Amino acid sequence: MAKEKKINELPGISPAAVMGLNRSGIVTVNDLVAAEFDKVAYLLEDYNEATRLVTEARRIVEHQPSRRGRNGHTASNAPPPPPEIPAPLAQKVVDTNPAVSPDGRADTRADGRQDTRFNDPTRFARPQLLRIPAPPPADSPLQHAMSIAMRGLTLGDNGGHDESRAVIARRLSVAGLLLRYGASTHDVIAALILEPAESGQVSAEEVAQRFGPKVERTLEECASLRAVPMLPSGKLPRYYLDMARSAPLSARRVCAAFLPYIAEGQTAGVSAAAYARLLCEALEVGGHDELIAACRSAMEGGVRAAA
Repeated sequence: MAKEKKINELPGISPAAVMGLNRSGIVTVNDLVAAEFDKVAYLLEDYNEATRLVTEARRIVEHQPSRRGRNGHTASNAPPPPPEIPAPLAQKVVDTNPAVSPDGRADTRADGRQDTRFNDPTRFARPQLLRIPAPPPADSPLQHAMSIAMRGLTLGDNGGHDESRAVIARRLSVAGLLLRYGASTHDVIAALILEPAESGQVSAEEVAQRFGPKVERTLEECASLRAVPMLPSGKLPRYYLDMARSAPLSARRVCAAFLPYIAEGQTAGVSAAAYARLLCEALEVGGHDELIAACRSAMEGGVRAAA
């Protein structure tokens, strides 16, 4: 029967197409006509070839003569061919431009080599998704500030390098405190690189180039605030208080975040506590701030515990 005719008898069908359709249960022309067109097009990877084969199969099932005569020309009474649909896939199952031998027939062994594309058993496997590699992570200003904060410091695996551990803990803790109180990214960056900038591990040119004028200005203000002068009476001079009063809040908050660590006695016992107390007074003349108030409480608690 015509319906039981195998699809490999369809004119122009390739072995690879037969293999792919057979794997999906499409063995006869009747199976091909009954199958969903989208499925056939997916298996063949070509809408135009799927349209042609389904049309040929339907003619056989309906006992209609083929559009192609024995001489390969289209019959005059045949209906016009369906419009070609652009194939959405990159490759086609059937080569539309085969090599031609001198006698005019298609030569499948051009240059002495057989086209192995159609015999590839993996050709009709599940299509591979195009995997676009993720772009490398950008070196953001905050990441660069973290690297500067770690310059010259080493964490030993066996608990060594205690001084480096203390410095890293202090800088990260200061940055975390500023983050908890809603500080901007520029203030966090300034806090991370304040001590490296004061020790000369990062130049002013690098700060201006990598972090911009806001961070550069904050570091300059912090350097002025942290250079605390003290009169013989133990009080702060008026010019310094005026400067502290007009200092930006960002610089005052960055300096305040270091107060608890300064009061712990980084230099010499009582003098460190006195320095921290005077710096805190200067930071408070510019107005009340929750972060500065919290740092004063933490500083006073640490001083009382040390005493």
